[in-house]
Amino acid sequence: MPPVGSGNQTVTVEITNAQTATINSLELSYTDGVSTVTETFGSLTLTAGNNQQFSFTTPYNLTGNASLRAYVSLVNGVLDDNQANDTTTIQNICPAMAGNYTINSAVVTGGTNFQSFTDAVNQLICSSVNGPVVFDVFPGSGPYNEQILIPEIGGASATNTISFNGNMETLAFASANTNQRAVITLSGADHISIDSLTINASGGTYGYGVHILSQADSNKITNNVVTTTANLTTTNFAGIVMSAALTSATTAGNTGSGNEISGNTINNGYYGITVVGTSADPFISGNRILNNTIVDHYLYGIYSLGNTGTEFIGNEIRHLSRTTFTTMYGVYLTTNTIGAQVIGNRIHDLFVGGTSSSTAYGIYVAGDALLGTENKLINNLVYNFHGTGIHYGIYNTGGNHMWAWHNTISFDNAAAASGTTYGIYKLQLRILYSIIIITYQLHAVEQILDLEYSLIQLVHI
Repeated sequence: MPPVGSGNQTVTVEITNAQTATINSLELSYTDGVSTVTETFGSLTLTAGNNQQFSFTTPYNLTGNASLRAYVSLVNGVLDDNQANDTTTIQNICPAMAGNYTINSAVVTGGTNFQSFTDAVNQLICSSVNGPVVFDVFPGSGPYNEQILIPEIGGASATNTISFNGNMETLAFASANTNQRAVITLSGADHISIDSLTINASGGTYGYGVHILSQADSNKITNNVVTTTANLTTTNFAGIVMSAALTSATTAGNTGSGNEISGNTINNGYYGITVVGTSADPFISGNRILNNTIVDHYLYGIYSLGNTGTEFIGNEIRHLSRTTFTTMYGVYLTTNTIGAQVIGNRIHDLFVGGTSSSTAYGIYVAGDALLGTENKLINNLVYNFHGTGIHYGIYNTGGNHMWAWHNTISFDNAAAASGTTYGIYKLQLRILYSIIIITYQLHAVEQILDLEYSLIQLVHI
């Protein structure tokens, strides 16, 4: 429903003639459950099977949320033969939202305050917006134990944005439902900003912090702390997810374009962040993954599939206290990741929390880009891996059109001396101005096409 302003509003109903006789006059009514308006419409020729709209001359004064229904009183001056289809369903009508509101659990919902996130979102769904909307979560009012699903909101645009400022209050939910895993879901929602919340997705059978899907475009997930249960090894848990299925963090589909995920701290999870788009052109595009800190992920720090022009810039991926391990990827670019910019990321101290003989990859490229829209790895720092497994700084398993410039890979942890180590492995295009330092076993660069202006230092101890 488009946004509706406050004040006098014209009430219009549509009537279908489901009988055989022509309708020459109608007596129609509408009511909000308190007062009723009845008007007669004459000089009609509404023939069988056709429909017509009728607008009441007496408007409805909308001062707040209202529930209206309309019904037929008389047809051609008499009661209708079939009164079962003479009444509309109840229509909930809410004034359009714009301006500043609060979310405060200590104050009942009313005026410009909402007692819960659920109340605020329900009002958005009913009202739509006709200007920018800001919800400020009142400091000290949490925690909020809720699960929030935001659909497409009428009237939202690049101008009429909808912002939730969390003031680091906690929004938590422990899910036991495989089809409702996330604390916050943006399903087709556009121009939503979620900022500075503490999002707790731990304690349940499933747990995503934020899930973006169904062509949810131009949203911002910024400066939040997202936590899932520590040391779990199941795909049921992830930090921030762009995936087309509610039951998976990596299902291909049109999840959304132009989204920004920045400045968040993500603790634990099988995945830290997933950016999964379509399996065929046109791909999702223009998403930005910036300056996030991903701590103690299990398998993938950042996972990318089916997108073009995505920026992965300034992220830090590390371990701190995880003690359960498997093969580990910092940044993972797979099928149809095209034109990605992987710039200025720091991937370090994997396996620091315990002993592991698993393989670790700093940056892993498994999909082809295109000539002119190469995947570019620039100014990344990969260092200080622990454990005794095989370690790779940058690994390319056959992905064409990848450039690696100005990267630093430093494997100088002597305690990790028993595993084979590769600075850059099987690169398909060019390495420029890179520094590779290895002080434990074997290979700096293997199977390179073009290596220019790079420093390689090997110290085997």
